Amino acid sequence: METIILYNPRCSKCRQTLALIQEHGIEPTIVACLESPPSTNEFIEVIHKLGIDPRDVIRFKEPAAKELGLSRKDARSTKTWATLLADNPTLLERPIVIRGDKAVCEIFSEAVPASDADWATEFLAPILAVRMVDDLGEAVDHVRTYGSDHTDIIITNDYAHSQEWLRRVQSSCVGINCSTGFADGFQLGLGAEIGISTSRLHAYGPMGLEGLTTKKFVLMGDGQLRE
Repeated sequence: METIILYNPRCSKCRQTLALIQEHGIEPTIVACLESPPSTNEFIEVIHKLGIDPRDVIRFKEPAAKELGLSRKDARSTKTWATLLADNPTLLERPIVIRGDKAVCEIFSEAVPASDADWATEFLAPILAVRMVDDLGEAVDHVRTYGSDHTDIIITNDYAHSQEWLRRVQSSCVGINCSTGFADGFQLGLGAEIGISTSRLHAYGPMGLEGLTTKKFVLMGDGQLRE
């Protein structure tokens, strides 16, 4: 399968992504979207090869998208979206890289092999470390081993699994079927977020009952995303 990168050399995330892919012996086809913007027909060809909805590569939160009045809900043809991308290449989303275990790499041929360090890494980039597990217990064990105790969400239609997740995962924010983006002080009604803590005892000096108490935020949803 061909690997295609919509590449901006001035973007550090793009450079990191390209280096990661090349590190694993893959030489991708590079589409230099800002240096030499593709034509509408070339964008259509790339979108066809990727087998995606063109809206999946558009940064709708960027000022350019807002100035053009674009929305993911817009019903436009592939050619119309491709023309917009050709005329406004800054709309392009950064590439996403999947780092997977053996099972993931067998299913998704464009994934690159993950290392043990990847499971505990906060990439601060469009990179996902994906591991296949056999059951919920193994998933919880993975979170306990590699997680930061900050925020962990499960996507499930199984009520028993969702309740077991809430009971067993001891992160500061634990949720069901919603975005991790809601784990934010302002979103949780705490006012402006000044800092974060994943320790369970934050008091100092003499303590009463309140000082010995920690909070666990539970987020319940059915697919909500943070606007």
